[in-house]
Amino acid sequence: MAFITESDMTTHISAQSIAAIKAGDTTKLTKAITSAQVLAASYLGRYDTETIFAADTEDKDTIYSDLIDQIKHVAKWKFIQNSNAGIDMELAHMNYKDALKALERYGQQLQDAWPVAEEEEADKIMRAGSRLKFDHYGFSEVVDPDDPFTT
Repeated sequence: MAFITESDMTTHISAQSIAAIKAGDTTKLTKAITSAQVLAASYLGRYDTETIFAADTEDKDTIYSDLIDQIKHVAKWKFIQNSNAGIDMELAHMNYKDALKALERYGQQLQDAWPVAEEEEADKIMRAGSRLKFDHYGFSEVVDPDDPFTT
């Protein structure tokens, strides 16, 4: 069974809008869901995403419910780019950006019940950066509030 099905997407897009955007092509929504899961997996490098995406219905409803919600927002954005039939594009784009921030947060902080990847895979996580920026006039550090790596 798929982690997210087409019928699951009706919580984020009405069935009428799905039908209008699909316009007879039954693969459009499936491709958007698959693409969203691949993107989410790229953010969740420290977790065993194969195990997460193979979860049973009970785990999906409890442990991974927030993750599923975020992936649905990403899938919605990817899907509605085909056509915007009756969809608030601004709200969808805002939800998409919020979902990416949430996925980034999941990748940085361990979630209690999520399976962690094997040691070899977890070692592949890499972070690059530079020194903190500073103000030339007052020599005080300038901290970007959106940068998760600044203290």
